[in-house]
Amino acid sequence: MVRSLSDDPGFQEEVERTIEERALGRMLGVLRNAAGLTQAEMADKMQCTQGRISKLEMAALRSIRIGDLVDYARALDLNLCISFERRSGGRGKQGVEESNLSIRIPDSLEKRMRKVL
Repeated sequence: MVRSLSDDPGFQEEVERTIEERALGRMLGVLRNAAGLTQAEMADKMQCTQGRISKLEMAALRSIRIGDLVDYARALDLNLCISFERRSGGRGKQGVEESNLSIRIPDSLEKRMRKVL
């Protein structure tokens, strides 16, 4: 789809990077939907505003705090697991580690999420 918008490889890379950076926020929205909650209902559970939920679900990876994830998981009655694991890959451009976001979904939510997706 991106390639049909522009032949510029720089543009294509930027769009793909933006999509990857927002994967966690999008996953939060999918989890909330799978739980059958609106943003307003989620905000009530997290004791914040609906606008805050919207911002979290649209946020780039680097702007989401661990505390946000803890609160979100708690509101959905989920455990949050963060792990550090050795990567099999190498380094990206200019020796900088490439992003490696891995999201595991509880089996109990997987079927409900498929309906949402």
